Amino acid sequence: MSFSTSSSFRVDNTLTVVISNIKTIEGDIEIGIFQDSDDFPNEGSQMYKLRIPVTQDSIEVVFPDLSDGDYAIVLFHDINNDGLCNMNFIGYPKEPYGFSNNKRPFFRTPSFNATKFNVTGDKKIYIKLIS
Repeated sequence: MSFSTSSSFRVDNTLTVVISNIKTIEGDIEIGIFQDSDDFPNEGSQMYKLRIPVTQDSIEVVFPDLSDGDYAIVLFHDINNDGLCNMNFIGYPKEPYGFSNNKRPFFRTPSFNATKFNVTGDKKIYIKLIS
């Protein structure tokens, strides 16, 4: 009797994120990728956090070496480059933002389950900024 230890679990997936509807060509886009619903969307709990300078009205970002699993993305366009997603007096973002699955908030931040997507192999997703 012999046992095989082969696994279908991949750790070399590539995720490509295409961000569109960028109306102001200045500042940075900050992207947070989450893999745990308990941490979503808490600052400092991202598995990946990346800032990219805005140089055009659409940006493509590649994240290599992701393992198979569920992920969710939160991003915002830090137009004034202060490192914050500036909010108005009722807590609504004053700078453009977006979520995976192009989920729009309805009185509160969408949940991890509403924004999650599955990665099994290379994947490309599209996020349109909400202004």
